[in-house]
Amino acid sequence: MFVLAKMPWIAAMLSLFALKPLAADPVLFPLHVEGYRVVGPDGQLAWLRGANVNALVQYNPRYQEAEPVRAADFREMHALGLNVVRLALSLSRLEPAPGRISRPYLNTIARTVSWAAQSGVWVILDLHQDRYAASLFPGEADGFPPWMVQTMGLPTRPVYANITDPAVQGAFTAFWLNYRVHGHTMQSYYVFALRQLALTFRNCPAVAGYDVMNEPNPGLFPPSTFVGRVLFPFYDRAVQAIRQAGAHQPIFIEPDLVSAMVGYQAWPKPRWWHQGVVFEPHFYNGTYRGLGLAQAALHSHLATPLAKVNLTPWNGSISSLKLAYSAAARLARREGVPWLVGEFGNSPTARGNRWLADQVSLQNAFGVGGLLWLWKIRPQAYRWQLVGPDGGWQADPVRVAIMASPHPLVVGGRAVQSKFNPLTRRYHLQYSGRRAGGPTRIYLSSLTYPHGFRLRITPSTASISKQVEVWKYQESRIEATFLTIGPAAGRVSVTISAVSRQASR
Repeated sequence: MFVLAKMPWIAAMLSLFALKPLAADPVLFPLHVEGYRVVGPDGQLAWLRGANVNALVQYNPRYQEAEPVRAADFREMHALGLNVVRLALSLSRLEPAPGRISRPYLNTIARTVSWAAQSGVWVILDLHQDRYAASLFPGEADGFPPWMVQTMGLPTRPVYANITDPAVQGAFTAFWLNYRVHGHTMQSYYVFALRQLALTFRNCPAVAGYDVMNEPNPGLFPPSTFVGRVLFPFYDRAVQAIRQAGAHQPIFIEPDLVSAMVGYQAWPKPRWWHQGVVFEPHFYNGTYRGLGLAQAALHSHLATPLAKVNLTPWNGSISSLKLAYSAAARLARREGVPWLVGEFGNSPTARGNRWLADQVSLQNAFGVGGLLWLWKIRPQAYRWQLVGPDGGWQADPVRVAIMASPHPLVVGGRAVQSKFNPLTRRYHLQYSGRRAGGPTRIYLSSLTYPHGFRLRITPSTASISKQVEVWKYQESRIEATFLTIGPAAGRVSVTISAVSRQASR
């Protein structure tokens, strides 16, 4: 293990703790896990809806998809009712040399978090990787620094690189076998970097938590044994390091790549489940063609019950996506942890937008948050973005309207039901409130209610305040309304309906 007193950069790292506290929106309270929920100090449920941001990722020099992120991006997110981002980070930038944490990169992360905080947006710090490392693949690849790449002599011959590329499989296998490089094990370096993130941001209310690793690849390990014998011991070390750093924010844990494809296997119950962990699956059901065949083959290998298969090809019906959500909800309920959809995304076609609307509908039905992949992207790359490089959304206003549909931001109690009908534009929220539970905040916009809305709430004694903000986009004017309902004991029912053009005159 690392001996901090003997490391040459310890003085520089200690100076990081002198970073000024980040200013935050009043509704941006520190989060923690309480049973099945992610909550604030007053027990308010944080309903997390947002997007992924990859602006700080280090991709292969021959490939670039990331657009720079600005303070204005977070103001635009706020206007669309998005209250969280999953900020993808690269270990290659965070720890560019063995045991050396980059202070400039930490400062860049801190500046980005500060921008988010000023707009009332939480940040999940995601130690991201795609295809293990940027040095392994000329396309979309990122993650580990070159000094942590040991391919076990296997060549790069990508077919579908995340799964079959031999060099990627070799590199992941070496990492899971915990090869030693420069005097220490690979996992020690990785966990050390996570700990430095936690030490830096442990007192920051804008940081919603830490995502340990994006889509872990089992490498050459048999999927049936990888989770319990390899991945979970690594997660255990990561969770303990974050907690020992004094960080009490949630820790987001993803299933391995193969389990996510075929449906979640019966995970052995790890001791760290109830140490503030949030289960974070990614749902791309129906996004990629051909995955149905891969799923069938892996299903046969793992003998996974059909009821748990979560990559049933999307057939135009919400029921095929519902299988994925049901499987994740069952696992989270069985293990007693909250869950969050860390990624979901698709192309901005008519079919893709219908798929996106179904995802948001299911998130309402299951009472779970979700983060779209991706906020914005370079025009030359794939077109999964929500907004353009300049923040404009004229190219696909449908996607913006779907993500900006009515939803709660925080709930002062236990959410029972959240439902929005895009045809009638009727929204209904029902929850079990408590006087000490803090207020409830609901987001509405003129994209859904261009001529205004009607509000009905029971009990009628509940206090209501309304904050209206007008945002001028390039294409149009957006009026964002934030309804705040004061703490109320017992069942609270909120119904919002559209006003017609004629009635508004």
